[in-house]
Amino acid sequence: MIFPACPIPEWVIKTTLSSEKRTTEETYMVKAQKKKKVQGATAPKARKISLQAQIAFGRKNRGNVAAIHSDLRKKCLSTKVKAQYKGKVEKLKEFARGMGSQYITKDVFVLWVGSLEDQTDGGTTTAHGYRMALARMQELDPEGALLEPGKTPWARDKDMAEVTKGYRYQSKEATDKPKKGTMTRPMLLEFLGWLRGKKLREDADLAEACHRCGLRLSEALRVLVGDVIPDDHETSTLLIRCDKRVNANSKDMEQLYPKLLDDEAADFLRGLMAKKKHGEPLFGAMRPKARQNRHRALYKEAAITLKWPVGLYYDGPHVNRHGWMGMCRVKMGQALDDAVYQVVKTTRKGYQETTQQRLAKRKKH
Repeated sequence: MIFPACPIPEWVIKTTLSSEKRTTEETYMVKAQKKKKVQGATAPKARKISLQAQIAFGRKNRGNVAAIHSDLRKKCLSTKVKAQYKGKVEKLKEFARGMGSQYITKDVFVLWVGSLEDQTDGGTTTAHGYRMALARMQELDPEGALLEPGKTPWARDKDMAEVTKGYRYQSKEATDKPKKGTMTRPMLLEFLGWLRGKKLREDADLAEACHRCGLRLSEALRVLVGDVIPDDHETSTLLIRCDKRVNANSKDMEQLYPKLLDDEAADFLRGLMAKKKHGEPLFGAMRPKARQNRHRALYKEAAITLKWPVGLYYDGPHVNRHGWMGMCRVKMGQALDDAVYQVVKTTRKGYQETTQQRLAKRKKH
């Protein structure tokens, strides 16, 4: 598929030599001139550091070290992470107040984890996430984290780590709880036919894209027309926007992450993109939350209607990602880099389990 040619930037036209191919020296000269021009126009004026001014600042703020220390540490967190931590701690504070406690103590936190387990049966990293948010806030803003006056931060203590580990470790025990299923290729074809029979073409396209490319739903919804590009090795990559693993320390991954595609997947996406304008969201119609919820519900309905394996549950498009990983194992073996799968090895192993393996993991009576 050939996309419309992009207009040539003006600076390229001006610097292109009219005769034969420019020499290496000329090329470097053009690059240097361009770089110098840009830097001259946008680079901020260099500020000279005065040691005397630093000494004066130090003397003036000798009694303010704790506040400066706290302020600088807070700046190591992104705005998004701060908001996530604050939200978690606010829930813990609300629980403490409901218990009639003025502070979030160890006992209060243990009761919170216990109440969480009572409703969910554990087996997730939820409690660990709340503990780490509380730990960070206890260190950066003890008063805001309702830490008792005179107490040192305790959320990182060994006993607290074991409390949340115990909550998470529940998943290691065999249970009768159904395990999430995987979308095999025959199941996908049947599902697509079922969706198109209900005239749900957009849902079918989204499901097929998630399966062929191994996309999370959030990744698929951010794909733009033109995001499938050829790379330097005569293969195709898809630009993943706002990758799940991005955090404040991964500066090079904040916007885009290349994902390797096989030829079938690349051709499928390009086929969908040919029907839309360059740069617009490929699955823009699926963006509203209500629309996504309706899409997820289709998997649950299909599991019953199409009689998918009993004992497993199919709750949404993520089962396509499981199927894609299993397909990769069959097609290309285990030698693929984990960056292609976008998960750690332990997660990949679980995702690649077959339907038979998933059913066999259920507790036997």
